[in-house]
Formats: sequence, structure tokens, C-alpha cells
Amino acid sequence: MRQSRGTEMDFGNTHDYHFAQMNWNELSDIQSYATRHLIAQRDGKLYRSACTRAYYSAYAAITARVSPGTVFAHGWQNPAHAALPGHVDQIAGLSAAKKDAIRIALSQLRQRREDADYRPSVEVDRSAARESWRDLATILVLLP
Repeated sequence: MRQSRGTEMDFGNTHDYHFAQMNWNELSDIQSYATRHLIAQRDGKLYRSACTRAYYSAYAAITARVSPGTVFAHGWQNPAHAALPGHVDQIAGLSAAKKDAIRIALSQLRQRREDADYRPSVEVDRSAARESWRDLATILVLLP
């Protein structure tokens, strides 16, 4: 465990995770955990980070379900953010309605993440963080 200001940080049940290497599902799980943890702190300074972590949890969860062998732009090992909604269509086992719901939630998550990361004049409060959590939960429940 890492130390922070002299106290051990609690990452919950982390014995299953190898922090040096993770797969997309593990990355989604740890980002989801971070989102919940940041919101639970009820500290206004952390709500921007919660919105960011929620988006990245969804990004990783969707990326984990993209067909192996998919070729991404620029030779990357992962999809560009703008291309991610299009990759939702590649996920087997989802109805058109579920794909639409995932894309809507993903769009809202991305907007809040961009507000949190790039627009300091935009207020990102507890409500925004909780909405990000709800959008993330929607995506995680709908994904096969």
C-alpha cells in the first residue's frame, strides 16, 4: 500500500489487483471505486476528480468489451475518446435501446469530465459528481 501524509490509504479489497499491470475491467473497477470514494468524502475540492474518474471507469469498461483485434486510430491500443461511442455498436449482446442508453450516459459523462478537467469557470459540484456516478452505474448495468 502507498502512504499518504503518514497514513495508509485504503483501496478496499485490492488483493486481486496487480497495480503494475491491469486489464481494462480491473481499471474500470478501480476507477469506479475511486469515484465512490471521492464522492463519499463530501469535499467540494474532490468533485471534479470524481467526475473524471467516473468517465474513465466507463471508458475502460466499454474498451474491455471491444472485439479483440480491433484496430484503433494512430496505432493506439485503445480508442480515441471521440470514437468511443461508435465502439458501443461493436459490443455483442446489446439491444439498440441499450446501446442508445449507453451512448447517452457516455456523452453526459464525457461532458462533465471535460468541464471538470478543462473548464475551471464551470461549477462542478456534488450534484454533478452524483450524476456522473448514476451515468456510470447505468453503463455498468447495461454492459454484458
